[in-house]
Amino acid sequence: MKVTKYRRRETEEEFMCRLYLENERLMYATAKRYIDDLYTCQVVVQDSLLKLLPKADRLRELDAQVVAGYLVSTVRNTAFDFLRKEGREQTHQSEWQENELEQIPDPALSPEEAALMAEEKEELLRAWRKLPQPDRRLLEGKYFEGCSDSQLASIFHCRPDSIRMKLTRARKALLALLQKEGDLFEKP
Repeated sequence: MKVTKYRRRETEEEFMCRLYLENERLMYATAKRYIDDLYTCQVVVQDSLLKLLPKADRLRELDAQVVAGYLVSTVRNTAFDFLRKEGREQTHQSEWQENELEQIPDPALSPEEAALMAEEKEELLRAWRKLPQPDRRLLEGKYFEGCSDSQLASIFHCRPDSIRMKLTRARKALLALLQKEGDLFEKP
Protein backbone atom coordinates (compact mmCIF):
# COMPACT_ATOMS: atom_id res chain seq x y z
CA MET A 1 0.00 0.00 0.00
CA LYS A 2 1.34 3.38 -1.03
CA VAL A 3 1.34 6.05 1.66
CA THR A 4 0.92 9.61 0.46
CA LYS A 5 1.85 12.55 2.55
CA TYR A 6 -0.81 15.14 3.03
CA ARG A 7 0.51 18.57 2.20
CA ARG A 8 -1.32 21.45 3.75
CA ARG A 9 -2.24 24.21 1.31
CA GLU A 10 -0.41 27.46 1.97
CA THR A 11 -2.44 30.40 3.17
CA GLU A 12 -2.40 33.55 1.06
CA GLU A 13 0.02 35.17 3.49
CA GLU A 14 2.39 32.20 3.43
CA PHE A 15 2.27 32.09 -0.35
CA MET A 16 3.00 35.81 -0.59
CA CYS A 17 5.92 35.46 1.86
CA ARG A 18 7.38 32.65 -0.23
CA LEU A 19 6.78 34.64 -3.41
CA TYR A 20 8.56 37.64 -1.88
CA LEU A 21 11.53 35.58 -0.67
CA GLU A 22 11.94 33.94 -4.08
CA ASN A 23 11.66 37.22 -6.03
CA GLU A 24 13.01 39.81 -3.60
CA ARG A 25 16.01 40.77 -5.75
CA LEU A 26 13.88 41.14 -8.88
CA MET A 27 11.35 43.35 -7.11
CA TYR A 28 13.97 45.64 -5.57
CA ALA A 29 15.91 45.87 -8.84
CA THR A 30 12.72 46.95 -10.59
CA ALA A 31 11.89 49.55 -7.94
CA LYS A 32 15.48 50.84 -8.01
CA ARG A 33 15.13 51.63 -11.75
CA TYR A 34 12.60 54.32 -10.93
CA ILE A 35 13.38 55.37 -7.36
CA ASP A 36 16.81 56.08 -5.86
CA ASP A 37 15.94 56.06 -2.16
CA LEU A 38 16.19 52.61 -0.51
CA TYR A 39 13.46 53.33 2.04
CA THR A 40 11.09 54.41 -0.72
CA CYS A 41 11.96 51.27 -2.68
CA GLN A 42 10.97 49.21 0.37
CA VAL A 43 7.65 51.07 0.57
CA VAL A 44 7.00 50.46 -3.14
CA VAL A 45 7.79 46.73 -2.86
CA GLN A 46 5.57 46.34 0.21
CA ASP A 47 2.71 48.24 -1.47
CA SER A 48 3.13 46.01 -4.52
CA LEU A 49 2.79 42.90 -2.39
CA LEU A 50 -0.35 44.31 -0.80
CA LYS A 51 -1.79 44.93 -4.26
CA LEU A 52 -0.98 41.35 -5.27
CA LEU A 53 -2.38 39.74 -2.12
CA PRO A 54 -5.98 39.56 -3.42
CA LYS A 55 -4.64 37.86 -6.57
CA ALA A 56 -2.74 35.16 -4.68
CA ASP A 57 -4.98 32.32 -5.91
CA ARG A 58 -4.49 33.41 -9.52
CA LEU A 59 -0.71 33.75 -9.06
CA ARG A 60 -0.46 30.20 -7.69
CA GLU A 61 -1.71 28.83 -11.01
CA LEU A 62 0.79 30.70 -13.20
CA ASP A 63 4.25 29.69 -14.38
CA ALA A 64 7.26 31.25 -12.65
CA GLN A 65 8.10 33.42 -15.69
CA VAL A 66 4.58 34.82 -15.86
CA VAL A 67 4.60 35.51 -12.13
CA ALA A 68 7.92 37.34 -12.53
CA GLY A 69 6.35 39.48 -15.25
CA TYR A 70 3.38 40.19 -12.97
CA LEU A 71 5.76 41.24 -10.19
CA VAL A 72 7.83 43.51 -12.42
CA SER A 73 4.74 45.15 -13.86
CA THR A 74 3.15 45.66 -10.44
CA VAL A 75 6.31 47.12 -8.88
CA ARG A 76 6.83 49.43 -11.86
CA ASN A 77 3.25 50.69 -11.75
CA THR A 78 3.38 51.12 -7.98
CA ALA A 79 6.59 53.15 -8.34
CA PHE A 80 4.91 55.39 -10.93
CA ASP A 81 1.89 55.80 -8.68
CA PHE A 82 4.16 56.71 -5.78
CA LEU A 83 6.06 59.27 -7.85
CA ARG A 84 2.82 60.87 -9.01
CA LYS A 85 1.38 60.87 -5.51
CA GLU A 86 4.47 62.41 -3.96
CA GLY A 87 4.72 65.05 -6.66
CA ARG A 88 8.30 64.20 -7.52
CA GLU A 89 7.82 65.46 -11.05
CA GLN A 90 6.69 68.84 -9.73
CA THR A 91 9.64 68.98 -7.32
CA HIS A 92 12.06 68.21 -10.14
CA GLN A 93 10.58 70.96 -12.26
CA SER A 94 10.79 73.56 -9.50
CA GLU A 95 14.40 72.62 -8.77
CA TRP A 96 15.25 73.21 -12.41
CA GLN A 97 13.56 76.61 -12.39
CA GLU A 98 15.33 77.73 -9.23
CA ASN A 99 18.71 76.50 -10.42
CA GLU A 100 18.35 78.26 -13.75
CA LEU A 101 17.32 81.55 -12.13
CA GLU A 102 20.11 81.46 -9.56
CA GLN A 103 22.93 81.07 -12.09
CA ILE A 104 25.54 83.76 -11.88
CA PRO A 105 25.61 85.76 -15.10
CA ASP A 106 28.65 85.52 -17.31
CA PRO A 107 31.01 88.41 -16.42
CA ALA A 108 31.81 88.81 -20.13
CA LEU A 109 28.22 89.91 -20.77
CA SER A 110 27.34 93.56 -20.77
CA PRO A 111 24.64 94.68 -18.32
CA GLU A 112 22.21 95.02 -21.25
CA GLU A 113 22.93 91.47 -22.44
CA ALA A 114 22.56 90.10 -18.90
CA ALA A 115 19.20 91.89 -18.51
CA LEU A 116 18.03 90.54 -21.88
CA MET A 117 19.06 87.00 -20.88
CA ALA A 118 17.18 87.30 -17.57
CA GLU A 119 14.09 88.49 -19.45
CA GLU A 120 14.32 85.57 -21.88
CA LYS A 121 14.64 83.13 -18.96
CA GLU A 122 11.48 84.57 -17.42
CA GLU A 123 9.62 84.15 -20.73
CA LEU A 124 10.87 80.57 -20.97
CA LEU A 125 9.76 79.80 -17.41
CA ARG A 126 6.30 81.28 -17.98
CA ALA A 127 5.89 79.14 -21.10
CA TRP A 128 7.30 76.10 -19.28
CA ARG A 129 4.73 76.42 -16.48
CA LYS A 130 1.90 76.44 -19.06
CA LEU A 131 3.19 73.34 -20.85
CA PRO A 132 1.14 70.21 -19.97
CA GLN A 133 2.78 68.02 -17.32
CA PRO A 134 3.39 64.98 -19.60
CA ASP A 135 5.17 67.20 -22.14
CA ARG A 136 7.29 68.80 -19.41
CA ARG A 137 8.22 65.38 -18.00
CA LEU A 138 9.11 64.10 -21.46
CA LEU A 139 11.33 67.11 -22.26
CA GLU A 140 12.96 66.96 -18.81
CA GLY A 141 13.73 63.28 -19.28
CA LYS A 142 15.25 63.84 -22.71
CA TYR A 143 17.19 67.08 -22.23
CA PHE A 144 17.90 67.44 -18.51
CA GLU A 145 18.23 63.83 -17.39
CA GLY A 146 19.70 62.53 -20.65
CA CYS A 147 17.34 59.57 -21.02
CA SER A 148 17.48 57.61 -24.26
CA ASP A 149 14.41 57.08 -26.43
CA SER A 150 14.11 53.49 -25.19
CA GLN A 151 14.26 54.59 -21.54
CA LEU A 152 11.58 57.22 -22.17
CA ALA A 153 9.51 54.64 -24.02
CA SER A 154 9.53 52.36 -20.97
CA ILE A 155 8.57 55.27 -18.69
CA PHE A 156 5.74 56.43 -20.97
CA HIS A 157 4.66 52.88 -21.90
CA CYS A 158 5.06 53.23 -25.66
CA ARG A 159 7.49 52.35 -28.47
CA PRO A 160 10.73 54.33 -29.03
CA ASP A 161 9.38 55.45 -32.43
CA SER A 162 6.41 56.98 -30.63
CA ILE A 163 8.73 58.84 -28.26
CA ARG A 164 10.35 60.68 -31.15
CA MET A 165 6.92 61.86 -32.32
CA LYS A 166 5.90 62.80 -28.76
CA LEU A 167 9.13 64.80 -28.39
CA THR A 168 8.44 66.61 -31.65
CA ARG A 169 4.94 67.52 -30.48
CA ALA A 170 6.19 68.63 -27.05
CA ARG A 171 8.88 70.86 -28.60
CA LYS A 172 6.31 72.40 -30.96
CA ALA A 173 3.94 73.02 -28.05
CA LEU A 174 6.72 74.72 -26.07
CA LEU A 175 7.71 76.81 -29.07
CA ALA A 176 4.08 77.89 -29.58
CA LEU A 177 3.86 78.90 -25.91
CA LEU A 178 7.13 80.81 -26.19
CA GLN A 179 5.81 82.68 -29.20
CA LYS A 180 2.70 83.62 -27.21
CA GLU A 181 4.78 84.79 -24.23
CA GLY A 182 6.79 87.33 -26.14
CA ASP A 183 9.01 87.93 -29.06
CA LEU A 184 11.40 85.20 -27.94
CA PHE A 185 11.79 82.67 -30.77
CA GLU A 186 9.55 84.57 -33.17
CA LYS A 187 8.63 82.86 -36.38
CA PRO A 188 10.83 83.94 -39.30
